Amino acid sequence: MQKFSPDVEASNIVTCASALTLSKDWLEDVSPLKHAQAIKTVRQDIGIAQWDIISESFGLHVFWALKKIDAAAISAVIFDSPDTPWVPSYFHFGQHLDKAFGEFAEGCRKDWLCPARRQNLKEEIYTWLAPDRYEPDAIIDVVDVKSGAVDGYVLPSSEQVAGRLVQSLMTVRNPNRLPYIFSAHSREQFQDRLGLLFLRYGRESQNLVSFAGYHGGRCSVLPLSNWYSALLKDAAQFPALRPFLKYISETQKVACQSLGIEAPTQFAKPEGLDTIKAFIIGGALDPVTPMSVIREAFSSAAQVDYNVYDNVGHVVSSAQPCIVEDMKAYLDDGQAPLPSHCRGRDLKLYYFTPVVVR
Repeated sequence: MQKFSPDVEASNIVTCASALTLSKDWLEDVSPLKHAQAIKTVRQDIGIAQWDIISESFGLHVFWALKKIDAAAISAVIFDSPDTPWVPSYFHFGQHLDKAFGEFAEGCRKDWLCPARRQNLKEEIYTWLAPDRYEPDAIIDVVDVKSGAVDGYVLPSSEQVAGRLVQSLMTVRNPNRLPYIFSAHSREQFQDRLGLLFLRYGRESQNLVSFAGYHGGRCSVLPLSNWYSALLKDAAQFPALRPFLKYISETQKVACQSLGIEAPTQFAKPEGLDTIKAFIIGGALDPVTPMSVIREAFSSAAQVDYNVYDNVGHVVSSAQPCIVEDMKAYLDDGQAPLPSHCRGRDLKLYYFTPVVVR
């Protein structure tokens, strides 16, 4: 079993890139404009004059392209955790991650069932992200929480743990595991619980089409030099995150170089932003596009309603049915529902250890 490391990941990226047989126009095929043209064609083929558009995360770039070529067909717009690289604050992923940890910890402090030993979850997370918290060759069992069966094994590094932690902040269910994991009393107990961050380990596979589309999009659309610079500053501000921020920076560089793409140096304010009328939704635990950045990015828009959902991370529309009800209400009425269809119990996280019924 090979221990995860940034060098191993970089090698995997190079291997994936070399395995791709790319056509001359492959980058154009994965561009936002190409996707927008395909969406317009679908609308025309099914004979719809107008329709509502819901865009998630990086899909906002497809929306801007669609607005240029088919604006008259767009009747209403909802943005879920939109990607906003035209504002400098967008690139400070380390700051966003630190804020998400703080929001997560604050949720526990506000919960009357929050145990005393979990009152300082943010500090606990940073403590356990330190590289010296792991045994050099400690094999961790990856346990399926439903069956209780061992689903695989992993030799983690601090970078990999941080990466899985970020992934956990992107779904509504995974954050429930974090208080249990990071309130461990000892290194041994922490390593026993750490497998909960790797539940899909062993079932994942490299999809070359997804690899090319994901990195092709990021490398060709985003001004990554701004991102690298922001990550460097964030690493100095948050030393515990330094290994992880360096890792994602270096692996992104390797991906762009392996695919032969030179990222743009800037991202201009989108054309038509000032005329936008939209409903924008996001999660309070989002470490990618927090609502503070989104509000800054859309400050000049004509009319925007916002809704931030507690205890949810990046891309919230699939988190709970009540969020979908809010979206439907906006499309029906043209304004965000007040109050939200979501109640406290709908998005509640449990900061106490759940009782397992056998």
